[in-house]
Amino acid sequence: MNHPIFNFFRRRSMDKLSFEELKKKVEGGELDDIIEGGGAAAPPAASGKSDAAAGANGDATEDERNGEAGVGGSQSFETDVEVINEVVGGTTQFPLEEIVLKFTTLSEGNEAPAFLVGMGGASIGRDPTNEVSVPTDATLEPERHAVIEYRADRQAFYLRDMGHDHGAAIRIEAGSGLRQWRLQENAVFSAGNSSFKVVTCDASSVLLEVGSGPLKGERRRVGEKGATLGRHNNNEFSIPDKELSRRHCCIEFEPKDDSFYICDVGSTNGTYMHLVGPYRGLWRLSLSDHILVGRTGFSVNRYDFGVSEEMGRRQSMEDAHVLIQDLDLRRLNAGMLGPVFFAGVFDGHGGDATSAYLSAHLHANLARALEEEASTLVKAFKKDTGFYGGAGAHRGRSQSFIADMTDFLASVMGGSGEGSDEGYSQLPLPPPVPRPHATPSGTDEGNCNFRLGGDLDRRVSHLMRRVYEETDGDISRKEDEGKNMAGSTATTILILRDRIWLANVGDSRTLLCRGGRVHAFTLDHKPDRADETARIKAAGGFVIHHRVLGELAVSRAFGDAEYKKGIQQYVGQDDLNSLRQGGLMGGDAEADYSRPILTAEPEIQSLKLAPEDEFIVLACDGLFDVFTNEEVVQAVRAEMAQHQDAQQCVESLSRRAIHERNCRDNVTIVLIILKPKFWEA
Repeated sequence: MNHPIFNFFRRRSMDKLSFEELKKKVEGGELDDIIEGGGAAAPPAASGKSDAAAGANGDATEDERNGEAGVGGSQSFETDVEVINEVVGGTTQFPLEEIVLKFTTLSEGNEAPAFLVGMGGASIGRDPTNEVSVPTDATLEPERHAVIEYRADRQAFYLRDMGHDHGAAIRIEAGSGLRQWRLQENAVFSAGNSSFKVVTCDASSVLLEVGSGPLKGERRRVGEKGATLGRHNNNEFSIPDKELSRRHCCIEFEPKDDSFYICDVGSTNGTYMHLVGPYRGLWRLSLSDHILVGRTGFSVNRYDFGVSEEMGRRQSMEDAHVLIQDLDLRRLNAGMLGPVFFAGVFDGHGGDATSAYLSAHLHANLARALEEEASTLVKAFKKDTGFYGGAGAHRGRSQSFIADMTDFLASVMGGSGEGSDEGYSQLPLPPPVPRPHATPSGTDEGNCNFRLGGDLDRRVSHLMRRVYEETDGDISRKEDEGKNMAGSTATTILILRDRIWLANVGDSRTLLCRGGRVHAFTLDHKPDRADETARIKAAGGFVIHHRVLGELAVSRAFGDAEYKKGIQQYVGQDDLNSLRQGGLMGGDAEADYSRPILTAEPEIQSLKLAPEDEFIVLACDGLFDVFTNEEVVQAVRAEMAQHQDAQQCVESLSRRAIHERNCRDNVTIVLIILKPKFWEA
C-alpha cells in the first residue's frame, strides 16, 4: 500500500535535501511525476501464493533469525516471513506510526493499563527496564523476552521472538471451518496449558508431540478424519485442563491442497501459533491481533479504550456494545482509506433482543457494504483530495494545498514545516468544507451539525443510512416471524483513515472532546424535539407525556415494528376517514397515515480528526440523564490525569452515575482515547 512518494523521500536524508530545497521542488513542480504517479498497491492475494513459499525451507539459520541472510537466494529473511504472513493471515499494511498494547490476561501487579509502542519499538520482559514490563509473569526473561519492531520500508510493526522458552505466539482467529493456519513440520501451537509440536506432516496424516501440559510426552497421529481437542471426554484429544474449553480447537484436513489446518472453534482462552519453525521468529502485526508472550496476552489496537456495562438498579441488562479496531476491509485499506474503526452502544427497551442483534450484525452489514462500494469510495476520496489528478491539475493547485503538501513531505523526512504538529506520515487532506451549523441552547458547548462535505462524505453517509435501515428491516422480519425483538437505540462511530462519521438513532449519545472541551456531539431523538414532533404528526401520530402515542420514549429506534407500519394498518377505512376529517384522536387531513411513525434513519455528522482531539465517549442515556456533556468531558479528563487508565475511568464514571447521582437505568460507556497522554499537555 506504499505510495511512491513515501519511498522516494525515505531514501533521502534531511541533510542532503533541506526543507527549503524541498519546498522549492514542490512549488516548482519538479516532483509532479512522483506526486501524480503514486497509487496504492493491490492488496495481498493470499490465495495466489504458493504453499512452497510458506516456510517450506524448514528452520531458519541464526543469520536468518537476525534478518541478515536471504531465503531462496536474493530474498531477505523478512521478505520471506512477509510471504508467510500473507499466505496464513492475509494481513494488510497500515500506515500507523504507533500501536497500543492492552492486557488480555490480567493478574495483580500488572499495573500498566496499556502500552503505547511507537516507531522506536519496544521490548517485552519481566524487568522495569523493558518498555513493556510484566513483573508478574515468571515465564518471561528479565529483558527482551520478545521485541516489537517497526519497519519503515513496510510501514508496519512486527513481533519478534527472541528464542526463549514460552516465546511469542499469535492467537488463531476463531471460527469453525476457518482454515488459515496450515500445519507444517516444526510448527508449534498451544491451547490452555498444553503445547503441541508438528513432528511430521504429509498428505495422509500429521504426527503431533505434546510438549507441555497433562499429556506431556505423548505422541498422537491425526488422519484425514481430523480430530478435536478439548476438556470434554468426547474429543479425540481429551485433556483434563481447566484452561481449555469443552471443545477448544480442531485439526481439519483440506483435500483441495492435501493439507492439515489448526482451527479454533470459539474457545474462551484461545489457540495460539508460536513463532518458531516455519514462522522463523517474526510476524507482521495487524490491528485486532492477539499475541501471547510467555503467559501474558495482549491485544493490538489503534486506540486505547475502556468499556463499562453496569445493570444499575434495573432487573435486567438490556444494553450492548461493539468496538472493533479494524474491520479488515482489504480494498479500502489498499485505497488508503484504512484502517476502518467502528464502535457502537445500543440501549435496548422491552428486552435485549434488538440491542444484542445490533452488536452482532450492524458492523458486519456495514463492513460488507463498504467493501462492495470500495472502488467508488476510493475514487471519491481521490476526487475530494485532488491528490491523484493529472499533472496539470497538480500545477493548478492553490498555494494552501502546496503548503499542506510541504508540511507532509517535511514530516515524512523528519523535518519541520509550519502546521506539521504531529509529523504523521500520511497523504495530505484538505480541510473540511465549512457548513452552517446550529449550536444548541444550554451550558454545553460544541457542535451538533458537522459535515465534511465532498463526494466521499455524501457516499459514506448514504451508505450508512441504507445499511441501518436494511438492518432495521431484518429486525422487523424477525418480529413478523414471531420473535419478540422489542427495540433499541444506537449511537455509533465509523472512522475511515482520519475521517469520522457519527451516526445516531435514539437517545444514546456520542461526544468528541477536542482541546479539553466538547467539540461535537449527537442530538437525542426525543418525541418532544420540535422537528421530531413535526415528523410524527405528519405521519398521523401524536406526542403525549413526552412519548410517541403516549408509550415510546424515543422518536427513532431499531425494532419496534408496530410503530413502523403506518396507522392505516391498524384502523378500518371508516376510522381512517374520520382521522382525515379531524375526528378520532384529532386527526389531520394533511397527514400521510401510511407513513411510519417511528424510523431507524440515523442522523449523521462527519468531520476530520485533528491532532488536538483527545477522546470520544459513546454512552446510553443512563449516563447522560445524570451528567451533561461538559461534565462527562471534565470527569474523563480528571480521571485520566489521575490514573491514566481508560478502563478504570469508565468504571468510575458508571459508579458515580449510579451511586452518586442515583441513575436507575442501565449504564454503558465506551471511551476511546484518540490522543495518547493528552492529560500531560
